Amino acid sequence: MLVLRSAKNNDDISCITMELVSVPNWGKKRPRSVLSSNIYILAVAYPLDLVRRRMQLEGAGGRARVYNTGLFGTFRHIIRSEGWRGLYRGILPEYYKVVPSVGIVFMTYEKLKQLLSSIPES
Repeated sequence: MLVLRSAKNNDDISCITMELVSVPNWGKKRPRSVLSSNIYILAVAYPLDLVRRRMQLEGAGGRARVYNTGLFGTFRHIIRSEGWRGLYRGILPEYYKVVPSVGIVFMTYEKLKQLLSSIPES
């Protein structure tokens, strides 16, 4: 990990130094735990995101306005008309998006860690 530290030199002028600090190696456990946490968070937050999207798209393209009662009214309308499963309609493509995005984040992190660790200290 790259850490920036502020220090004063002999002339009382502050300078910023960069130093490379080692990060503990979590091994194979870390990506799995992050992936599972992202999936759980998506499952909890998805109904709210679905309601937000439906309220934003309401009336677009000549559609009739259906959700006039705000956030909780929209929740009630979806549950009454589509059931509890209606709150999770379309979640599978979101899950397909989570796995590659977590992989990209970890690949970028590991490559930057390798790149920064190869910089010689001065």
